[in-house]
Amino acid sequence: MMPASMAAELAALPADWQALLLPIFNSARHVKLWQALAQEEQKQSVLPPAGKRLNAFALCPLAGLQVVIIGQDPYHGPHQAEGLSFSVSADLPIPPSLRNVYQALVFDGWQPPSSGSLAGWAAQGVLLLNQVLTVRQSQANSHAHLGWQALIAEVIAALQDRPAHAYVLWGAHAQKLAPLIEAKHLLLTGVHPSPLSAYRGFKEQRHFQQLAAWLQAQGLPGVDWSASG
Repeated sequence: MMPASMAAELAALPADWQALLLPIFNSARHVKLWQALAQEEQKQSVLPPAGKRLNAFALCPLAGLQVVIIGQDPYHGPHQAEGLSFSVSADLPIPPSLRNVYQALVFDGWQPPSSGSLAGWAAQGVLLLNQVLTVRQSQANSHAHLGWQALIAEVIAALQDRPAHAYVLWGAHAQKLAPLIEAKHLLLTGVHPSPLSAYRGFKEQRHFQQLAAWLQAQGLPGVDWSASG
């Protein structure tokens, strides 16, 4: 059975997101995930806290979906994870990976947001989705074994029937989802913004410039990447 905290968040999502996600989240294929997550919640501090774990969907209007940016797993520091990949609350320091994302924005001609919150991107139809939606506090990638990746892959597959939108897959983990992306969508892959890999040409990929040109060509509204949360 799905943990009550997750079921409550799913029930609170807009109706169109519920219609897309409920058949996936309620599938018998994911029973072990929910059992393992329930056990973790009983003995560990799990991040993001209940109420924020589905923020990627809650804050991004499905009808206005323009871009999907895939992260790996939530930040594991206290108060950092807020359910949006790469994003932190506006009152927290900007993490190193996000700092590199902002440098890429500047390289492509945009002013970055004034804080580490990317809620302003989400509101414009940017789905900031991690492959793993939870983590133990202070233990990076500690929920990678629970089965989140399979669930998120099903979500990506379900999105393929939506009108054309863009995918940004940074790093080897995210790029495993590339075979699921249909040709009508834009697919951008490349170096991850982590300091461990960003030096290998992350900002020179010009992904934000490519996104802007493609969204305009599709007649989509585009994204104000400078928007703060």
